[in-house]
Amino acid sequence: MALGPAYSFALLALADLIQRLFFLTKDSPWTVKSAEEFLTHIQHIDIEADEVMVSFDVISLFTSIPPALAISTIDGLLRKKYDETEKQLKRAHIIKLLELCLKAFFTFNGQVYEQKKATPMGSPLSGLIAETVLQRLEQLVFISNPPPKVLGPISR
Repeated sequence: MALGPAYSFALLALADLIQRLFFLTKDSPWTVKSAEEFLTHIQHIDIEADEVMVSFDVISLFTSIPPALAISTIDGLLRKKYDETEKQLKRAHIIKLLELCLKAFFTFNGQVYEQKKATPMGSPLSGLIAETVLQRLEQLVFISNPPPKVLGPISR
């Protein structure tokens, strides 16, 4: 796991902010909250002869998200959903904090390296980032190719 100052900063300084940013993912039409909700939904789905039910398993999502995609996704959601009019914490501040927290470092053979190509594993931000990016991907795919019924994973 790549730990460093950014991890500690994210853990301590952004714990409250991370919880506050989860509103960005709350209104997805494709996410279910529990196994019970998932079962309730699929019990009422009739699969026609020319239809197929599919399930996708996302593997290694955290380590596959470029930081630029994470930032642009959250920035886009903040532009749509975050009213900064009467708030001291502006969208630009949140983005700067995210940029700082996405910096991760690791040591190999006594040399310190910066991880530049993926979301840091173990970061408190990684779950939120993965969810926002996955929802963005779902939105892009399903807008142009809407399926009859879609449910997201039970837990991501």
